[in-house]
Amino acid sequence: MDVLNYIIKRILQMIPVFIIVTVIIFFMIRLIPGDPAAVMLGSKATPEAIASMLEKMWVDETMV
Repeated sequence: MDVLNYIIKRILQMIPVFIIVTVIIFFMIRLIPGDPAAVMLGSKATPEAIASMLEKMWVDETMV
């Protein structure tokens, strides 16, 4: 029973850690300058390729 309590306690301690890490990563991505699709495709990307990548990443809906 001690082992089960330990496992449950550790799992419950992981929940706030996952939430905090998710929030930190979200804000770090938002603070990065530039367009994520343009960075992924490189400097020679065409506007059509960037638009296609934004559509695949579902970012085009938030950019409107």
